[in-house]
Amino acid sequence: MRFSLLLIFILLLSSYVSAATLQGKVYTYDLERAKNVVVELSTTPQQRIVSTDGIYQFYVPLGKYDITVYDQDNSQLLGNDNVTLTKEGTYTLDIILPFKEKEHSSLAYILGTLFILFVAGLLLLHEKTHHFAERLGKSLRLKKKLPVITNDKEKLLTLIKEAGGRITQKELRKHFTLSEAKISLLITELEHDNTIKKIKQGRGNIIILP
Repeated sequence: MRFSLLLIFILLLSSYVSAATLQGKVYTYDLERAKNVVVELSTTPQQRIVSTDGIYQFYVPLGKYDITVYDQDNSQLLGNDNVTLTKEGTYTLDIILPFKEKEHSSLAYILGTLFILFVAGLLLLHEKTHHFAERLGKSLRLKKKLPVITNDKEKLLTLIKEAGGRITQKELRKHFTLSEAKISLLITELEHDNTIKKIKQGRGNIIILP
């Protein structure tokens, strides 16, 4: 009997010898830190923490896990992701929650929202039309002397600005003939200069202008 208990204890202890730290932050769709969320990890037994500032940390054995985010009452699923821990160390996994439209029963609110969206759409259409015409005219004027961006950092920043200040690293690679390692180095240098901000999402990264 004592031998069996000792064997079980050794097996449990060995599962935690090779362990890793999983940490990260939970962001809303607008890239604001999520407040008062419940973060669950599918360990055995299951681990769960209530994060008031969107920061979480787990100490777990190596393996593959599902990570789930709920609201403070643990009644509404906000988002989920998965991670595989293959070696000891610290893993960082930032979670960006998907956009969810809030439910409102007020007809006045709905009509008001639709009106605002309609007006905003007209203004945006006017601005884009004006901007397109301006760019077209400039392109025609400078057709014979188009500026060439020779600096890779400037080209990268230009692409982010044209994407509205937010783009995935995977999308950036489509616009470069450089290697993936070279692009990652450029992003790291710009992040070090506080020119851009990189947020991890799943297995990729989102690059934004601060």
